[in-house]
Amino acid sequence: MLLLRYTITGISAVILDAIIYTLCLKLLFFSLTLAKLTGVISSVVYGYIVNSKWTFSCKTSLRNIVSYCVVYSLSIALNVITNRFLVEALPDRLFPLITAFCIATALSVCINFLGMKFWVFRQSEKHLTD
Repeated sequence: MLLLRYTITGISAVILDAIIYTLCLKLLFFSLTLAKLTGVISSVVYGYIVNSKWTFSCKTSLRNIVSYCVVYSLSIALNVITNRFLVEALPDRLFPLITAFCIATALSVCINFLGMKFWVFRQSEKHLTD
């Protein structure tokens, strides 16, 4: 059940990220980096709210917020750097904007799940299995 909830939350966060990223690029004319950063930060805030309340059934605490911010800061940095590198490195025939977005997001998902499961919300998970 935990993995299903995390997956649903993650998919909806990625959709939010993609929508905001695209709007920032196409309608607001943000730079590539700023558009990606804006999309990722929006999905991180959404993700914390949904993961803490629904996925891990956890009360908000300063410890959780700080550890969540640490995990996501590392994840965001990796996401933005990976996205930028791949957009510039991939040939046009590989659809660099879409491909880079997907790869950067996949790396972030792995880091985020492991960080949340084993560090951010580790105490809350015990309550779900009791």
